Amino acid sequence: MARACRGLAGGGQPPYRSSCTHVQWQGPAARFVLDPSRHREKRYRSRVLFLSRADVERCGLSLGDCIGACEEALSAKTQGKIEMPPKLGISPRPGALFHAMPARLPDVAGMKWISVFPDRRPALTALIVLNDLETGAPVAIVEGAYLTALRTPAATAIAARRLAWPGVETIAVIGPGQQGRMHLAALKLVLPRLRRCRAWAPSRATAERYAAEMSREHGIEVEAADSAEAACRDAGVVVTCAPWPPRAAPSLGPRVFARGAFVCTIDYDASVGAAAAGAFDQRYTDDVSQMKLARAKGSFAGWPEDFGELHSAARTSAEETILCANLGLAIFDLAVASRALRQARERGLGIVLPD
Repeated sequence: MARACRGLAGGGQPPYRSSCTHVQWQGPAARFVLDPSRHREKRYRSRVLFLSRADVERCGLSLGDCIGACEEALSAKTQGKIEMPPKLGISPRPGALFHAMPARLPDVAGMKWISVFPDRRPALTALIVLNDLETGAPVAIVEGAYLTALRTPAATAIAARRLAWPGVETIAVIGPGQQGRMHLAALKLVLPRLRRCRAWAPSRATAERYAAEMSREHGIEVEAADSAEAACRDAGVVVTCAPWPPRAAPSLGPRVFARGAFVCTIDYDASVGAAAAGAFDQRYTDDVSQMKLARAKGSFAGWPEDFGELHSAARTSAEETILCANLGLAIFDLAVASRALRQARERGLGIVLPD
């Protein structure tokens, strides 16, 4: 007597999933015999490549590459070809957080696991895991802090290309730290007439050091402003990248920004007050669902709710003022990590982890 069943022989462990076998009954005991004609499952050997920060820095990924990769990801979002739930977070103590940021692009799935502990150095750490869409197996683990530093200004550059007036010559950077440095480099790529930057930080010495270093690096006029308001006064593009969590109430009110200015906040509502947010002619965010979740957790209190999606944003006149709150998209992390992985493989970088 024989019959088919699903199970394991002799209480052993499954090699992958339960397999269909034939059972041959011989007396009181049953003998399980694998039927090759019924066993069609394959074992996938996953070679997981680990890329350290040094590997990522050496792989040749430029800001221009990141802007291009993020543009492709945003286009996929426009076409409904991605999956991306709002980021999930836990906070072990006030001011510190962990975020899980899963997503799927047309050719890869994965997640960034990021922590921000402002009282530590480095304050931000991150890993990005990339998975094969056919097998589900992980293919790479990539150090993510450096890539986060690249993809954040890349996203701002994409927004500026859509929403800034093309002839902008002057920009303002509020919070000239690492992100302030990267943002100037990214905006220089998409604003061909840019020739002046004004920077403000609570510490005058910080702003002056930024001005000296950036003017040498980029060959444009960079100066330290006496106040945040003075930095923004005639700027065609303003980027706010104050440290998180906010150390003071938002400082920028409704009469600070010039007519026709484009303002991009990457520090949530740390710099731009609710009254200022309400005074803009148009308001956008990189992901409306994520902004709704941030509101539910207490951010953007008093801000208007009529924010549109960045992927459908457009300027309609030279005079309108436009606000974009970029909260950070997992699809951008996966896009730049995938580009870094491809270039790292071409250069033979990284370590293949053991099975």
